[in-house]
Amino acid sequence: MASNVRKVGVIGIGLMGSGIAQVAATRGFETVVVDVTSEILERGIGRIRDSLERLVLSHEKSAGKNGISVAEKDRTLSQLRTSTDRGELLQCDILIEAIVENERAKRELIASLADAGFDKSCAPIHPRSRLRGSLAPMRTRSVSWACTS
Repeated sequence: MASNVRKVGVIGIGLMGSGIAQVAATRGFETVVVDVTSEILERGIGRIRDSLERLVLSHEKSAGKNGISVAEKDRTLSQLRTSTDRGELLQCDILIEAIVENERAKRELIASLADAGFDKSCAPIHPRSRLRGSLAPMRTRSVSWACTS
């Protein structure tokens, strides 16, 4: 099945967000990661670099049977871009939300994306969260939440 998704936005680069961003970039998607400070972004990208380096070491130790090559690591890193500007997300085909599990923060995020004109899918990473039902009224805005179970 062909996908129209070319550019993925990840909101939040903590443990889960950095893992999601790494997977998206590894799969060849142009990936934009947005968080609140450049320091947080630097730590998250550092986590991704460390993870990719471990995969390269695995590749080398296993004579290419496991892990990834240096070229694959470089290609993955070239697919990643970071920003503190949520406006960078407007050109993404899909957003994956990975921010703190806090209803107020999630509501503010959804509202700010809708107000900025984002009208595609935004997938929360905690679909079974206790917050899922409380965010349902926000789905009437232009941002739709694609909850997968």
